[in-house]
Amino acid sequence: MNNIRKIRIHMLLLAFAASLFSLASCKDDHNHDEGEVITTVQLLLSDSATGAPFGDFRFEDQDGPGGNNPSRLDTIYLDSGKVTDVSLRFADVSSGTSKDITAEIRAEGDEHIVCFKPAGVQLGVTATDTDGKYPIGLETRWKAGAKGSGSITVVLKHQPGSKNGSCDPGDTDVEVVFPVQIR
Repeated sequence: MNNIRKIRIHMLLLAFAASLFSLASCKDDHNHDEGEVITTVQLLLSDSATGAPFGDFRFEDQDGPGGNNPSRLDTIYLDSGKVTDVSLRFADVSSGTSKDITAEIRAEGDEHIVCFKPAGVQLGVTATDTDGKYPIGLETRWKAGAKGSGSITVVLKHQPGSKNGSCDPGDTDVEVVFPVQIR
């Protein structure tokens, strides 16, 4: 009986060790933290002809998804017929300090894409940065059409191993609907 008990204990220890090894081997090889929270989406606008900055529009939700409502959601103002360069920044301020996530997204550009979905407004958006094959969307050029109001949805997708230049595959890291006013 003692031998059977020892064998069972050894088998349990072996199974436990194997499960620890499999958990360790599933660790993501990249620095992207799957549980990372994005609490701030910032759009920095500049005139494409002169490079002069003219807008800083933000979404802020300090406690992240769920919990309290966002503390800030700016309306984006654009001039009809104008072309605007837009740089996006993503951050996490949920821990009380601001952690810029933009550089990580850029470094892992082959796994990320930012998609834009205008609604109710004439607004063309073209990504001006790439991962060498597909757009990333941290740097874009916007062309505003006729005067009007609507919105633009900004979606950051995480697409490890499945990026194909569209927003279909992958997981959504953050999605924000900004009101837009074209003057």
